[in-house]
Amino acid sequence: MVFSHREWIFGGTKFCCCLPVRFGVITMSGFGILVAGFLSLILWFQVSVAKEEALTSGELAAFVIAALVQTFLFVGSILGFVGAIVRKQSFLQVYAWFLYVHLILNLGVAIYLFVVLTQFHSNAIRVACENTIGNAEAQDQCKGVLTVAGKVFIAVTAIVLVMETYGAVIVTRYLNLVKREKRDKKDHKRANDSAFSLEPLNRGFNTRLGGSSIYAPLSQADEVFDPYRDTEAQTPGHSRFTTDRTLVDEHDVDKPPIPIEAGYGGGAWTHSEITAEEKSRLERSELGEMTVNINDLTEEERARRRSEIKTPYGPSSSPPLSTESDQLPQIMHMDDLFASTPDDRNS
Repeated sequence: MVFSHREWIFGGTKFCCCLPVRFGVITMSGFGILVAGFLSLILWFQVSVAKEEALTSGELAAFVIAALVQTFLFVGSILGFVGAIVRKQSFLQVYAWFLYVHLILNLGVAIYLFVVLTQFHSNAIRVACENTIGNAEAQDQCKGVLTVAGKVFIAVTAIVLVMETYGAVIVTRYLNLVKREKRDKKDHKRANDSAFSLEPLNRGFNTRLGGSSIYAPLSQADEVFDPYRDTEAQTPGHSRFTTDRTLVDEHDVDKPPIPIEAGYGGGAWTHSEITAEEKSRLERSELGEMTVNINDLTEEERARRRSEIKTPYGPSSSPPLSTESDQLPQIMHMDDLFASTPDDRNS
């Protein structure tokens, strides 16, 4: 798998090395509800008393914009908190967009305040330190305090921006995790539906023609599967229909099987012999010859009918097997075994 920085940053399931991203989203959204709610109350209260405070139009607009931003962040934090608990993708998406917008606004405000602070720092050093304080040592202390204050502001602003950026990454990771879980669940459900469905779920490759057929006919370029293609493509020397007996051995599993055309008895009967015999038998059965009592038949007729019986040894033209058998040993009686003389045994 190719390494991806985007997957490494936004595709993780943990933050701070071991904590689950869901816990981070719940904690961050809960903290956002408290902070954004508190700031929005203070800012809207300041807007309500703007006339009494004699604020300028620019200052009033700044308070209104800040109050709106905090109010939207408060609502987004509520949606993020609920979405993290119930795993609601739409709520998490809205919360993530609020965090992105809030991060961009804070970055713009931080840049603006940095420019203002730089100008104020130079003016403050000139007005508050050089023009007001006559002692050189006191002037150095005044300049040192203003310099430290500027560095503290920069450090705090950087920490806030880094934390907010990491929070946005945590929310994005959890949002991607919920999307993957939802996609996997959908694919699993689709696979189950496809396994137990009589019709394919993807209809893009099928054309309903009407009736019970749901598949499009084969084109001229398509080829119908033939299960006997490999059998027909065999060479004559290794075909199942060969009559070469040198290639056939019923006891050798490595050689071809017995030819089909050999018929019964492993090669003794042929199709022509079986056909002729069956036809003659059918003709005799139609003439009623099969209903004759066996006791009325002559020895020649009985021998002829015995020859028509199919056996594994082939038709009657084949040489019959020898029916000779060895004589079984005679069992002697115990009295004959213990007889003292041959005459006693004979008796």
